[in-house]
Amino acid sequence: MLARIKKLSTFAAMVATSAAILAMWASAYSSHINPQHFGWYDILGMAFPIFVFINAAALILWLIFKPKLALIPLFGFLCCLSDLKTYCPLNIPQNPPQGSLKIMSYNAHNFDGIAKENKKEGKQQIIANIINSNADIVCIQEGDCWENWKQVEKKLHNIYKYTEVLGQDSAPTTMRCFSKLKIIKAQQIAFPQSFNSAVAFFLKHPRGDTIIVLSNHLQSDNLTPEELKNYHALMKGKNEAGHKKSKTAILSLFRKVALAAEKRSTQVDSIISFLNTHTNTPVILCGDFNDTPISYSRREIARNLTDAYVETGFGPGFSYTSNGMRVRIDHIMCSHHWKPYAAKVLTYAKGSDHYPITAFFSLKTK
Repeated sequence: MLARIKKLSTFAAMVATSAAILAMWASAYSSHINPQHFGWYDILGMAFPIFVFINAAALILWLIFKPKLALIPLFGFLCCLSDLKTYCPLNIPQNPPQGSLKIMSYNAHNFDGIAKENKKEGKQQIIANIINSNADIVCIQEGDCWENWKQVEKKLHNIYKYTEVLGQDSAPTTMRCFSKLKIIKAQQIAFPQSFNSAVAFFLKHPRGDTIIVLSNHLQSDNLTPEELKNYHALMKGKNEAGHKKSKTAILSLFRKVALAAEKRSTQVDSIISFLNTHTNTPVILCGDFNDTPISYSRREIARNLTDAYVETGFGPGFSYTSNGMRVRIDHIMCSHHWKPYAAKVLTYAKGSDHYPITAFFSLKTK
């Protein structure tokens, strides 16, 4: 009898492990599905680290109790190796060669510090992060002006001779570029029916080539602080009043996330269209994608580009850790004309609700 119970328990554990593997595979595959066709499936990609954790726990337990059956979750991981690397790369750092360009992408939260008790200090931290980065080119998303901006701009001008801004009257949302390289022009890529946009900055490389740095700010899920608070409460099985979680509220939140994913997919189409018309020009693409590494948006844009963080970064690189979330939604990539080095998310850089992401790029010889 005891042997039969043990056998049934083992079988049940095998079924549960197999189900967890299938869920992990489905989550990984979600990045292949266009949200315009099935927006809800995109949400599965956000759960990828959860399924990875469950399978890792299963692997450890099988190794302890039934080592041979550990092959089941191990097989599951082997089939997801590329997705695991995309989510959490483990590259050995390499020093960039002399002459490489350092690029910083930074959602600056409109230069309005997130610390309610001391916003002025937060603003100064954001400016200090830009100055201390020693980047050659800095792309700012959410770069609306704040009081005393002229003083700050003058301070930054001591380091960055060239600046460009598209915002307020000329673009739906303010995008800034501070550069040590000459900015030839800036071209907005407008996203229909959205306050978000992308801006292509055309610059003169020291070698004489014209290069493009494409800064992007894709559609946000636009969850309010109250919605985020309710979401976390619902996930714990209760609302603020202590009642059981509301299925209607969860569906409403998921619907909002799915609709945002659909909007991002159309914005990605605009970005790819621009890239397809500039295939002969060296391009560095960066920005706030508002999407995780396991997402349709990131995968489609990276299809013909090299994701600098995936190829040269180390660890999950969470660039957004506010409101109880820990995700990498800021990305930096390049065309085949470049070789990337030492991509990092600067988690020590406080002030905004995003951490800046940086990488070095060496222009290949023709």
